[in-house]
Amino acid sequence: MLENHSIQKDCEGITEEELKKLEWATDKLQQEINKNDRIAASRANIEFPRLLYSNSRNTFLQKTTDSSWPSFRISF
Repeated sequence: MLENHSIQKDCEGITEEELKKLEWATDKLQQEINKNDRIAASRANIEFPRLLYSNSRNTFLQKTTDSSWPSFRISF
């Protein structure tokens, strides 16, 4: 639900720089998957939604996700 909200807000005012960062994050994830590096892929998989939340420009959403992300992360 949070990602859907973030995506909607991102699309409303995404900048070229933000779009490039999202593309980089998806490319990085695909590279790690192709290398079959599950740990690196898991780390890369965290970056995309964090960028979405950041790009949403919603301070409450950013604070909520920043505080909840550590509980979702895998210990590396």
